[in-house]
Amino acid sequence: MTEETWWLIGTVVGSHGLKGELKVLPETDFPERLTEVGPRRLQGPDGQHRAVHLLSGRYHASKKQYLVQLKGVDDSDAAEALRGWQFVVSSEERPVLAPDEFHVMDLIGLMAYRQDTGAVLGPVVDMNTFGNDILVIQTPKQKLMVPFVKALVPVVDLENKRLEINPIPGLLDELTADPAS
Repeated sequence: MTEETWWLIGTVVGSHGLKGELKVLPETDFPERLTEVGPRRLQGPDGQHRAVHLLSGRYHASKKQYLVQLKGVDDSDAAEALRGWQFVVSSEERPVLAPDEFHVMDLIGLMAYRQDTGAVLGPVVDMNTFGNDILVIQTPKQKLMVPFVKALVPVVDLENKRLEINPIPGLLDELTADPAS
């Protein structure tokens, strides 16, 4: 039997009001998981799991977080006791994506290669969003930030745990520059 993998979708960062609403910092591209009524799962700081039922959720734009009400969490003390807990989903609950769409966690750990030479650049260690998704690749010299667009990353091969970077002018110059010059 294989161990089930859990994916983070939001972290409880505090309580809101007197009736037990939770402030949840989202970690998902599918925010309906924090607003639609139904069963959910929380994971505690020590790894224990707790089944809960989401009664309501709404986005609080100025704080960039969700306000979530769970069944049985009826006051600020009960809500505050869940600070640090995380909303998680099992790998089987991940949404099916369109072609050329990827779950971030599937990209982390892929080995990046130059498309023109096949040279290894290093593993993908993170994904940042600055108006566009940016892959963070740990090269032997530094972290390389590459916009995650088809023109720059034309090949993503999850099965073989690799992706290819199209080295357009200027993108990899610092990696190939001779430090003695």
